[in-house]
Amino acid sequence: MLDDASFQRLKRRHRERGEIDAELFALLRRLVFTLVFQHAFPPAYSPTGKWDEEAAEEALAGWTAKRLVGTNALAGAFDHASAARPFIRSLELNLRHYLQNERERGEIDNLLERTARLLRDDARFRAWIPQHGSSWWGLEGETQPPPFGGSDDELIANAWTIGDVILWRYSASVERASPILATDELANFLERLFRRIEALLTLGHLAVVFRRRFDLNEPTPVALDDEHDTVPGGEEPIRDEVGLRDAAIAVLAELTDRQLEVILCKREKPLEAVAAALGISRGTVDNELRRAGEAIDRHTADFSRDEILEKILDTLS
Repeated sequence: MLDDASFQRLKRRHRERGEIDAELFALLRRLVFTLVFQHAFPPAYSPTGKWDEEAAEEALAGWTAKRLVGTNALAGAFDHASAARPFIRSLELNLRHYLQNERERGEIDNLLERTARLLRDDARFRAWIPQHGSSWWGLEGETQPPPFGGSDDELIANAWTIGDVILWRYSASVERASPILATDELANFLERLFRRIEALLTLGHLAVVFRRRFDLNEPTPVALDDEHDTVPGGEEPIRDEVGLRDAAIAVLAELTDRQLEVILCKREKPLEAVAAALGISRGTVDNELRRAGEAIDRHTADFSRDEILEKILDTLS
């Protein structure tokens, strides 16, 4: 796609002019279309819900404007790279981040819109302190609860005590974002949350809950020069450390205390010794490891199980 001589020529020209000229734009377009039609991204990452020429053009336009130009990340990538191959790899990684972040923004926005309608229309809820864009909501009743004044961590801790919430998770072949909550499940979750904290919340509070409780994290802008690892000779693959860390944290949020104990003990002991140390049966150890493995596998779209497990152990150590 790009040889080293052409890379150096594009690099010099971009430094001199500070713009994306026709040759450079053609390279970016070729990269986007190649990845799209090699099925490098799931349909949920598409701006239109499916990958075709129109979606590829829209992704190219958004990525170029918002990330490459908007954050001056392309200049940073040129400055950081010394050869064509690591430069192209960093572009691929940045494009994936951009598409994933755009999808996550869409998911949280859609969920908040549904929540706003639900709070307004469901008789169980009431806007106790109506304000334009930031009303304080709670359960209908005779006595007004106080506005919530705690920290985000306190709010999330209460959200996790509610227990299991049924999510609809779609495979990559389904042309829509995932996961989502059914309306009844969302209403029940909100009711239990309000009863648990005994306080009023705004949509801003609920956005924090949704992002962290349902793995819809606030997208993290990643500049090309921040995500580009040193690649000796251009041969070693670039590992997405930010994405790997986020995947490990998402798995940790799903694991029980016992599963974490089993994982940590297994690092140093055989399975029989793990069972003895924790006072449980060998069969229970096997079951907990299986469930933990299933949780890890739900986050292995871009990483292997071993990579995520290694990051989990690093995080806990």
